[in-house]
Amino acid sequence: MIRVRSWQEAEQGRIIRDTPHQKGTRVPLFSEAPDGGACAPQAFVVEQAPDWVLRAHYHGVHQFQVVAAGSGSIGRHPVAPLMVHYASPESGYGPITAGPRGLSYYTLRATPDEQTRYLPESRPLMREGLAKQHGMTAIIEIEDTEPLAPSENLSLQSLLTGNRDGAAVWRLRLAPGAALPASGVPGAGARYYFVAAGAMQVQGQALEKGSVCFAHDEPGFTIVATDVGLDLLVLQFPPEASRPPA
Repeated sequence: MIRVRSWQEAEQGRIIRDTPHQKGTRVPLFSEAPDGGACAPQAFVVEQAPDWVLRAHYHGVHQFQVVAAGSGSIGRHPVAPLMVHYASPESGYGPITAGPRGLSYYTLRATPDEQTRYLPESRPLMREGLAKQHGMTAIIEIEDTEPLAPSENLSLQSLLTGNRDGAAVWRLRLAPGAALPASGVPGAGARYYFVAAGAMQVQGQALEKGSVCFAHDEPGFTIVATDVGLDLLVLQFPPEASRPPA
């Protein structure tokens, strides 16, 4: 399964949200119903209103969040572009507090979860003995990074590893026109590819900054930079993330 969504197309579907649980806008990227236990990726962008606070909560699935714009905090941790936050199923996090100019972040899941369980009232619903995993990268500096020269070809940097469940974040930089088989990035299974700068060529489409691609061990899948080069975040889910939540 390969799914792609360009930011330029997605932002045209922006939805205004003004409820007790969300204030701001939401940009759907893609969401699919589970089919026989297969992956059903769910992705959207939350544009949280200035100074608004989303209460602490948890979800029933593995999840990455990419902070793309604005400022704020997740719990006690200040966040800013670009940072990545990871949470395993039923791992509480938050509150998410937007700064004075708002906070924009991608929410990326290998399987969907339509329910937000708020804390502390939902704590009794948590399964006993379930290992909780969290991770957060440092700020990933993109804007001032010089493009790779053709002679350098590629650069692969680990930004988040060491989680017991195998979740990881990699930064892959490719020179203009360069390519790397997906198997060249450690790990296997469900992944999101987030275009931080440059453009990625997928299925005849050039995915520019802010676009996403989801893939799940497709044979022969190759990461290809266009003629402007590519700066990519690879978000690697644990193996069990492909299974529907219990």
